[in-house]
Amino acid sequence: MEAIEAFEEDTQIPEYLEQGYTQTKVSRGVKLQGGHQNLPALIQNGRQIGPREISRFVAALEERLLSLQRGDLSRRALAQEVLAVLKDLLAWEVSNSSLEEGCATFFQRLQGNSAVEALFRDLYREARIVTNGAGAGTDISPAFGNPAQLVSELETIISWYSRRKLALAALWDEQGFDSAEERLFNLEIAHDRVWCGLQGFEVSCGLRLLGRGGQHLWLKAYLKHEGRAVKPADDFSFWVDDTDAAPSPFELPGEKRKDLCSMVPVMPRGQRVILDAVKVFVPYAALNLPAGKREVEVELDLQDEHGNSIVSASIAEQIYVEGRHSAARSPGNFPSPQALGIWPKDTTTGDQIFQLEVRRGYRESSGQSYEVINVSADIDLFGHLGEEIVLECRVLNRDGILVESKLPSMQSKDGTFSQRLTLNPQRQVVRYFGLQIPIPLHALDLEPGRNDVMIEVCILAPDSRVLCGTLERFACDIADRRTGEAALIPVMDGSRVAAGGGLGPFNISALEVSVKDRIRAALACTSDSWEKNAFRVIFSLEGADGTTLLDSRDNMELSHTICIGGFESEREQTLITYFDSAGISAQDLNENKQVRLRARVATLSDQILINEVREIAIEADGQGKQEVMTKKPSSEVYMVDLICDPLVDSKFLPCSLAMNMNFAAPSALRPTIYYELVDSLSGAALASAESEQGDSPLDNLSGSVQKLDFTGKQQQALYRGGSFQVRANFSLDLSVVLRCKTPAPPQPDKLCVKVMLFSQDGRLIETREFPVGIVRPFIPRGAGKVREVGLGARIETESRSLTQEEDIPSKKKGSFFSRMLGVG
Repeated sequence: MEAIEAFEEDTQIPEYLEQGYTQTKVSRGVKLQGGHQNLPALIQNGRQIGPREISRFVAALEERLLSLQRGDLSRRALAQEVLAVLKDLLAWEVSNSSLEEGCATFFQRLQGNSAVEALFRDLYREARIVTNGAGAGTDISPAFGNPAQLVSELETIISWYSRRKLALAALWDEQGFDSAEERLFNLEIAHDRVWCGLQGFEVSCGLRLLGRGGQHLWLKAYLKHEGRAVKPADDFSFWVDDTDAAPSPFELPGEKRKDLCSMVPVMPRGQRVILDAVKVFVPYAALNLPAGKREVEVELDLQDEHGNSIVSASIAEQIYVEGRHSAARSPGNFPSPQALGIWPKDTTTGDQIFQLEVRRGYRESSGQSYEVINVSADIDLFGHLGEEIVLECRVLNRDGILVESKLPSMQSKDGTFSQRLTLNPQRQVVRYFGLQIPIPLHALDLEPGRNDVMIEVCILAPDSRVLCGTLERFACDIADRRTGEAALIPVMDGSRVAAGGGLGPFNISALEVSVKDRIRAALACTSDSWEKNAFRVIFSLEGADGTTLLDSRDNMELSHTICIGGFESEREQTLITYFDSAGISAQDLNENKQVRLRARVATLSDQILINEVREIAIEADGQGKQEVMTKKPSSEVYMVDLICDPLVDSKFLPCSLAMNMNFAAPSALRPTIYYELVDSLSGAALASAESEQGDSPLDNLSGSVQKLDFTGKQQQALYRGGSFQVRANFSLDLSVVLRCKTPAPPQPDKLCVKVMLFSQDGRLIETREFPVGIVRPFIPRGAGKVREVGLGARIETESRSLTQEEDIPSKKKGSFFSRMLGVG
């Protein structure tokens, strides 16, 4: 309580409080100036307080929340501070800090939100249990091990309290002590707001409703200019009041021109309800008025489902109308929220989509890279504990018609595109950050070329009822290509990224490109905080016009996407990818017979951080070249390259096998590899002629088996919705070349490393041969002459892919191989 008594006169009012009570307020069309200072004092616990005192008290609580984010506080210390904040809130409002009595009085006095009250009680109870020493098996929220979540939940309670107190102050100012009638109060206009790319203004007000529980009400905004109702502009025909009719969502209201109207639904859930701020958006471009500054009258009217007025108020405002040629106007007939039946916020419960970002991006699944429209949403859910909530994404064309899907896995019952993400809230109030829904462009039934679309995102209740939703415009280019099934799924663990802070440093030290039979790109990058940040790296081949090339053999994009970061890694990392030049046609080359290789580094929300381009000279159509395999198998793990260390003077050759692995597929995390030295001419594995007495012949083979386990990295990862490049390190004994049983040791430049990749259940996924060229000899300690075995091996840019039916030589089949792999 000492903090409550220690307010200072210069305490700053938090910026977000200005949204709850600003400098202009309206009562029945009469404008008052002055804001907080014009509000009368409230009588609270025998003392007078006003909005300024409320704001100071809230600011002091917010200062205390900052201490909770320190990493040096124990679980019990966190609980003690949470309990102190909640008790001070109760004591300030009702002079009773107990949970049983004070909490009930607190929310009854404020006519509170049931979900916020449930969250308040849960936090109070859990903090008291932890403070007193929780016993085994006690149901305690994981928030007490996560200061960021604790702060978020306390901020929800405090910000709701601040908004409600300021709304009650405004209501009291306009109505006094009379509480026997319904009111529309605190009417305000905020300019330069944006909805679905449209600029406009928001008309907001508070509502006090009595005896309206279960009714379907509408808050409607109308405009008048020079005493006449304003009509909608030609391309805003859907922005009308059609609640008295029952047309289809996109059916215009006939030939009759109706007045411009924007509206939101209001569905009270109790008999005495106060709504702090209900907002109605009106686009500037929807006003059918001459260009220039115009004086208009904005009226808000709360109506029942039959169109009868319950309470209304109006305000005079100046609007600057732009000309018909303005770029601010929408192309086509732009649908309104009432035509679509979606609004960003449920005015009664508080469910809302408060942030929506749409960007172009790339994803990779099962070895296929696709261009996507990535939708990222931040949402609030109130009172859905234990329910299955769905975040649904659909696409509309410029006329508001739903786009159909080419992929059965992304179709709704009527054949239109639909991509869904299921949420299971574990608290009464939950805030999700960075929920991502990737939309593959090839899944949309759109004409090739540029398409102006609208992305619709909705939150659905378990009974498929729309809780809230919003739109965002996006322009995308559709190429004429073959449709393929992409196992791209929405992800929700992006919320863990938001809690990690800002982006860490990401530096590219080199982008090397080499061309032989294949195009090899190697991106060397560094970061001091891989475990705190995750990124996507997109490699693509482009033509002279900057568009991604299509493989001439299967019409798929020549692009690869690899995720990096999100778990502890070495400071320096190198990502490798290959493109087959045989898939590039002559018309893809510029006048210098070149294509562009582009490497982009993006955040998980597809914000481009780094963009590097290299020009590559190649031969088109693969003439005179043997085609080599660069198409990745339809597996969640596959080999990319084998890298050897040429500088270690030892009889052992260190090797590093680069593999791409989908962290979203648990079965891909525990593969097994078998590797051996082989003679590329005969295909036979090298085996030693020397054998000590009692040794098994198997001990003299060059091959070895290594079981891999990447579950630890996957569990640490901030993001698990993509393909990561991982390494498997091993060493090969080069001395076996000298002890080879064949009449003469193989030529050093004819050696290959054969690697076989097996799934967790022992299934052969892929077999590859990587040529090794010996560039200098190895001199063993005590040797009198140079033996042509040596180190300084290098891996050529090509590798030979074997069929999956091909196995290790017959002399190694059977019990040996089964025993080494540990499979039947």
